[in-house]
Amino acid sequence: MNTVLRVVTAIASIAAGAIHWDIWANHGYRSAPVRELILASAVLAVALGLLAFLNRRWAALPAAVANALFLAAFAVSRTAELPTLHGPWKEMGLAPEGAELLGIPTTLLLLVAEGVAVVCGLASLLFGRARRTAPLPGEFARA
Repeated sequence: MNTVLRVVTAIASIAAGAIHWDIWANHGYRSAPVRELILASAVLAVALGLLAFLNRRWAALPAAVANALFLAAFAVSRTAELPTLHGPWKEMGLAPEGAELLGIPTTLLLLVAEGVAVVCGLASLLFGRARRTAPLPGEFARA
C-alpha cells in the first residue's frame, strides 16, 4: 500500500510542478511579482516528486509538505496578499484566465494535483510502517 501511495504522490507532485512551469512559461507569470515563487514551486515539486519514488517510508513526506505549502500560498493569494520580492500579490478566482487543458482550467488541475500529493503523501506515512504477520519463534526472539 505504501508503494502505491508514494507513486501516486510522486506523479501528482511532478504534475503540479509541470503545471506550475506551464503557468510561468506560457501565461504571463514570467513578469508577475510572483515569478520566482512560481518557478521555485515548479522545480521543487518535480524534485520532491522524484524523491518520493525512493523505497522509503518517509520519501513522500517532503512532497506532501511542499504541496501543502503551495496550497496555502494559493489560499493566501486569494484571501489576503502574498508577500513577494516585488511587492504584495493578490489574485481572484482560478487565474490565469484562458489557461486550460482539455477544457479544464489549469489552476483547478494544479489544486487537484497538489491536494492528491498531500493526501497520498501523508497516507503513505500512516500505512507505511513495517508489519509482522506472525511472532518470531521463541528461539529467534532472544535478545
